[in-house]
Amino acid sequence: MTGIASAPAPKGIRTKRGGLYVTDAEIVERLNVPENIAYAAIHSLDANKVSGFPQKQALFGNRRYWPAVQRWFDKFNGLIEQPKPEIVRPAYPQERRRA
Repeated sequence: MTGIASAPAPKGIRTKRGGLYVTDAEIVERLNVPENIAYAAIHSLDANKVSGFPQKQALFGNRRYWPAVQRWFDKFNGLIEQPKPEIVRPAYPQERRRA
């Protein structure tokens, strides 16, 4: 035993891991990649608004909704198929064949 005791969490603050809204640090932990790489990727995705990466929600303490983050990574890694665009041909009247 090291003799170091951890202080209890302040009232009203839950310390349970695995919640729906996660911090960037929790995302990095769940990804299990080196911190410098993960943080750089998250910041890059945040800067690129067309990336589709889930944005932080102010209502929930500037955290991201984990199921949306996980779905983004599933799409990025090809686990969720992207819908294929349909080929739409213009509707032209059929040409009459001359005999």
